[in-house]
Amino acid sequence: MARAEASVVIKRPAAAVFAFLTDLDKGTQWQASVMEASKTSEGPVGVGATGREVRRIMGRQMESTFEVTEFEPDRKISFKSTSGPIAMQGRYTLEPAVGGTRLSIVVDGELDGVFKLAEPMVVQSVKRQLDADFGTLKDLLEASG
Repeated sequence: MARAEASVVIKRPAAAVFAFLTDLDKGTQWQASVMEASKTSEGPVGVGATGREVRRIMGRQMESTFEVTEFEPDRKISFKSTSGPIAMQGRYTLEPAVGGTRLSIVVDGELDGVFKLAEPMVVQSVKRQLDADFGTLKDLLEASG
């Protein structure tokens, strides 16, 4: 199992960070690899909610679907893929930090084929992308606050 992690402190309250993060239609605004993102289930985001993403990864367009597996407002949201080229799961956590909120993510993926052969490079690439995406999210949220 491959793992990538990232963390950032955002100068906004946890409620504001969580609200933006859990608006599944906003993925294209802060995640560079996301070309399309949408919620596919009815009702509010919570355990059991589903979504769809199309990402460009390593020059290839990949579609996947996911389901929310944990949901604690302003504290945690976890997800797992339900279809797509890589079986993965992830968890965002939010905690108080000096001047704002620390947002962290842990992503675990089951790589196979060419991705498995290049696992160290894939993990490094995902880590760089997570750091860049969190930088974009920080800029967006701090500019709007």
